[in-house]
Amino acid sequence: MTAKLTAAACRAARGLLGWTVRDLMRAASVSPNTVTTLEDGGSVRPETEAKIVAAFARHGVEITNGTGTGAHLHSTVWRVDFAKGRGRFTAQPASGQPPRMFPDFATQHEVRQWLEQNGYRALSEPEDLWVASA
Repeated sequence: MTAKLTAAACRAARGLLGWTVRDLMRAASVSPNTVTTLEDGGSVRPETEAKIVAAFARHGVEITNGTGTGAHLHSTVWRVDFAKGRGRFTAQPASGQPPRMFPDFATQHEVRQWLEQNGYRALSEPEDLWVASA
């Protein structure tokens, strides 16, 4: 379940990445006014919020709920290529480390099951970004 993106969490996530409003705008394909509106406490459409959260996730930042809403930077985020169909699946870390080949699997479900059994959890929907479980 994805946490609610608040103004503070958005600013915190940008800060973790060292992003300007324009950097986030480009990464999420939204207007700078949208980012400013959100960070000033205004509301944005759910699909726009999802685009912003996904942009952060692609760069290793997870919007979190704890004692408050915030952001967490993961050192390695694996992007699993489920588009390969049957057979081999690869995972490319967002940090630029070499890709990892997963064992042969018959289905995407088996890949997800293997990831979960080996200490990973989904960072984004539709579960193509994975991080080591804390």
